[in-house]
Amino acid sequence: MSGSVAHLIAEYLGYTETFLDRQFRAYRRYEPWIYAERATQLERFPTDRLATLPERWTARLWTLLVGAHWTPWFLPLMRRRNTRVVHAHYGPTALRALPFVWRERWPLVASFYGYDVAFLRARHTALT
Repeated sequence: MSGSVAHLIAEYLGYTETFLDRQFRAYRRYEPWIYAERATQLERFPTDRLATLPERWTARLWTLLVGAHWTPWFLPLMRRRNTRVVHAHYGPTALRALPFVWRERWPLVASFYGYDVAFLRARHTALT
């Protein structure tokens, strides 16, 4: 394989996001790595390519102080795993990823699945 795709997602895998498991397993050219704040349903969707944040309170504290969830824990792993592309699942996740994605000069793909699309549309309608 010629590098990895870093998938950023708040929760691996929420009950309405089980379709993502098939997406993660479909890669052939790149190695998929999943970086999540927390993990659920590991018994249903086991993976050996998942990194989660340490204790939840530390992540909250870091977010309050710096405003970024993943940087201190995941960035060294992402560099070591030869990340080529960052795929942020949901709009808010993509926004939080922007600072370190720009700094590392990685391409960013953002997928919008539902509530984030409706949120953006509601905001746009309210502004016009």
